[in-house]
Amino acid sequence: MNRARVLDAWRSLPPLGCAELLGVWHGSSPTRGSLFTVLLEQTSWWGKVFRTDDDVDALVFNRPKSFLGLVNHALIAPWRLPEDRRLVRHPLGVARLRSRCLFGVRSAAMVYRYLPIVDHFRRIDEHRVMGLMEVGESGKPELFFTLERAM
Repeated sequence: MNRARVLDAWRSLPPLGCAELLGVWHGSSPTRGSLFTVLLEQTSWWGKVFRTDDDVDALVFNRPKSFLGLVNHALIAPWRLPEDRRLVRHPLGVARLRSRCLFGVRSAAMVYRYLPIVDHFRRIDEHRVMGLMEVGESGKPELFFTLERAM
């Protein structure tokens, strides 16, 4: 899908509050070809876990399907998720939820603790949200993704 169309779709969605994200979410990307999309696919990214506003695992992985995924899995295997023992979390994925304004609309955002990344969220429906990943403070979308409530 064209990135400009995806951005227009994301901007048209309603905002949501941080509490609406609490839970376990399975992720996917509607756009292909970006460096971040390829990296997430190659490392077997599964989704995100939002326990509280200050306890978020942004980089949750499934069983590896590629060499890079095997390397990633070998590095993070000790950090298994209590919610689902088949999934593992990466220590660089520690994050927190905050309300942030982007393009003039305030909505839930996930701020990574150790990386210069903010994921901004909008509601698709009660079970799905769409995220826009911003690297640095550019306001430029680097990746779009969807999350579907898993638990």
